[in-house]
Amino acid sequence: MGGKKNVHYELAKKDGCGELYHLTYQTDSLGFRKFGNTSTSKKKVLFIGDSFTQAQDASDDSTYYTLLSQWLNFEVFAYGTGGHGTLQEALRLEQIITQINPHLVVLQFCENDLINNCYELEQASIQHNNRHRRPYLDINDSLFYANPAINSTLSFIIEKSKLLSFIMGKIRNLLISKTNSKEIFNPVEYNKAKQITDKCLKKIKLICAKSRATFVSFTVNESLIGSKKTYQSLMQQNNIEILGDVPQAIANKEKQGECCLAEDKGHWNHTGHRICAESLMNRLQYVLTHEIKQ
Repeated sequence: MGGKKNVHYELAKKDGCGELYHLTYQTDSLGFRKFGNTSTSKKKVLFIGDSFTQAQDASDDSTYYTLLSQWLNFEVFAYGTGGHGTLQEALRLEQIITQINPHLVVLQFCENDLINNCYELEQASIQHNNRHRRPYLDINDSLFYANPAINSTLSFIIEKSKLLSFIMGKIRNLLISKTNSKEIFNPVEYNKAKQITDKCLKKIKLICAKSRATFVSFTVNESLIGSKKTYQSLMQQNNIEILGDVPQAIANKEKQGECCLAEDKGHWNHTGHRICAESLMNRLQYVLTHEIKQ
């Protein structure tokens, strides 16, 4: 379980406006994008999340967490894996937290986490179906593994064929465009997803408490119907500090004509990462300075 290890490449990429920029990307032997000095006298901050923290569209020195560590002078650790849901992040945190003993754990949340955390909801989704076997919690807090693809055997065959993967990717993108970026979910299953996400957050909070680390969070987008309200209520009922309104900050800059997005129009280019860091900075500094505990 986890991100790819010992990756290094340099290339030119296009941003969401078609402009070229240079990118240097690397991960270490554990799959971390950043792994600081565990013996430092500085505050240690561990960021954990999905593709936004993996940050394949940002250079090593331009990710939101690298910028924050430079501005606020803390030791940074960052681990992100594209497609991971909150449970997978909790399980990975459990594996690595004692190596780092961070003062602060920052969970990067994403709109699709609500879907990816619930097997039935992910199976019903076109846009947010990871189509890979992953762990899930059921409503009774039991762990199980399943592939949300409707036909997991066919999905496995497609994954092994570059041609079939390319064709199915095109078909999936066409289907996504037909949904007009808005999927409608069964209210019962959506409510179940909220309950399971709550269990995952409580699991992370317990892991942090055992290591005497403060647990805070922020979300990177909110385009799903009701996702912002749901996210805020989940954090509030678990007494988890929300660091900043990153989606609004990105949207404001885009309206002002600044290109913040990568070529896929979902993730961030270097500017987007800077805007994210600026949105998080003040509250993160306050939490670090006052050593807020739950």
